[in-house]
Amino acid sequence: MSFEDVYSAICAFVANTGIFIKGDQKLQRMQDLMNCLGNPQNKLKVVHVAGTSGKTSTSYFVAAFLQRAGQGVGLTISPHVVDVRERAQINLAILEEDVYVREVAEYLDLVKAGKQHPSYMEFFMGFFYYLAAKMQLDYVVVETGLGGLYDASNVVRRRDKVCLITDIGHDHTEILGDTLTEIAWQKAGIIGADNPVFMHEQSPEVMRSILDVADAQNAPVQIVPEKDFAGLPGFQAHNAGLALAAVEFVLGRDGEEPLTPTQIAEAAKVAIPARAEEFVYKGKRVVIDGAHNPQKLAVFGEHIMKKYGDKKIVLVAAFGSNKVASLDGNLECLSQMTKSIVLTTFEDSSVETAFRQSLAPEIVKTSAKKHGFSDIKIVKDPKKALQEAAKTNGEVVVVTGSFLLLNHIRPVLLGGLDVR
Repeated sequence: MSFEDVYSAICAFVANTGIFIKGDQKLQRMQDLMNCLGNPQNKLKVVHVAGTSGKTSTSYFVAAFLQRAGQGVGLTISPHVVDVRERAQINLAILEEDVYVREVAEYLDLVKAGKQHPSYMEFFMGFFYYLAAKMQLDYVVVETGLGGLYDASNVVRRRDKVCLITDIGHDHTEILGDTLTEIAWQKAGIIGADNPVFMHEQSPEVMRSILDVADAQNAPVQIVPEKDFAGLPGFQAHNAGLALAAVEFVLGRDGEEPLTPTQIAEAAKVAIPARAEEFVYKGKRVVIDGAHNPQKLAVFGEHIMKKYGDKKIVLVAAFGSNKVASLDGNLECLSQMTKSIVLTTFEDSSVETAFRQSLAPEIVKTSAKKHGFSDIKIVKDPKKALQEAAKTNGEVVVVTGSFLLLNHIRPVLLGGLDVR
């Protein structure tokens, strides 16, 4: 089978299965899948990362620090940016197509033979655990997809699992709750019995939720101080510092050699897709980031203004249809960078997100006007929107608002690669 054949077969197999389990079943479907596979997740040393902002970056940093320490490391992220193989990385690299096809086809046969019916997220999370156990990796770094308590990743029952909680804010409130207390409680659901927890100091309501859950699980919590990393913007130094604290603990606990300053500096340079990622396109500097809520956009905007505040900036933006409640907050953040914006759309072909639509740019335009944008264009084709922004007299083009938008834009910047 080709990559396209096997991926199509997987999408057809999971197409009629909902993303989330409702009601009393909760994680039962994922637990049934793991039981069918012999519970590979419990054969692995796991670093589990949950939170609202910085999850993916923190996960990449953890994997990079462990790899620099000489460990064999698996990494799974959600969502993937261009290629589904990003959800099953080995030593920060995706598998070659022929290897991936062989392994995932074998796994698909096992799932079918076991009469399991996972969702898209559950299928690929299960594959990661299956593959990592088969390869006998030293450690795996697992980013939650959404929330924590009922997330598909949350089936590891080892007491030596290490939990990282990144910054928590309002996002996916329709699923996780309207308050920071509720959201933090969901994120803290990854904490199991005796699991060490690492986090930065956060707001009082977040801290209360996390500490209450940790106390109930007899889980020690370490509050990590800020740390500088040469060459990293502040928000990424924030994430790298959290990752390093957890990795230093893991290595010390397991009797491994500590990281040297050189290893730390080199690992901190790890490339993280679609997180303040920079390209040159038609002679213009282009910066892309998947920020899609006010908390993330505010931090990303601070980075842009610190680095490019003396340049003329043009934005390209689109938001998912589930972002109506945060639209004004998002546009307020974007308005701090520039008053020039190209509004666009995206088409979502993913079974995982149930073919989510983008907000109509006319709706976004109304909010943009409210927040002081004076130069507003609507170009519904995202690739043409990028071209339009590049044709202006802007010196820096910033693309943000949704990972689903970046699914269209990043392949162009990479030279025309297809999104999978």
